Amino acid sequence: MSLALLAPLAGAPPGGSLSIATLGTATILLLFILSLGTTGLAILGAQRRSERLIEGAVQGTYASFGLAAFASSLIIYAFLSGDYSIQYVQHTSDASMPLFYKITAFWGGLDGSLLFWVLLHTLFGSLAVRANRKRHRELIPHVVAVLATITCFFVGL
Repeated sequence: MSLALLAPLAGAPPGGSLSIATLGTATILLLFILSLGTTGLAILGAQRRSERLIEGAVQGTYASFGLAAFASSLIIYAFLSGDYSIQYVQHTSDASMPLFYKITAFWGGLDGSLLFWVLLHTLFGSLAVRANRKRHRELIPHVVAVLATITCFFVGL
């Protein structure tokens, strides 16, 4: 998913406040950096058998879901409020669309679809780690590293 998902149009007037597009772009960038860090913590924790590093990686997995949910809610809000200063909203939505179609326009284009898959991936990855972290202690850092690498890949597209 490119950072262009929430990029404002070139002709959009500059504002003094933080726009949805700027906040969404920063959130996606932070999600990418967090995923890289989570991968590093998980690999390092597995090599050193450090519970603190592994716990940091697990928390990074949960935070990834939070950031993906926040970015998704921003773009859905942009669709519902009719913020056509965002290029993706302008290309995949229309003011006359019913509410249901405005919500589903979120995954109507490539970038939104990738963000939707990242949201689902981080949700179910977080649930899987939470359900199995006590049962399979030795596998969790490897699972978290793979999940974070996949997240990093899709966010970086």
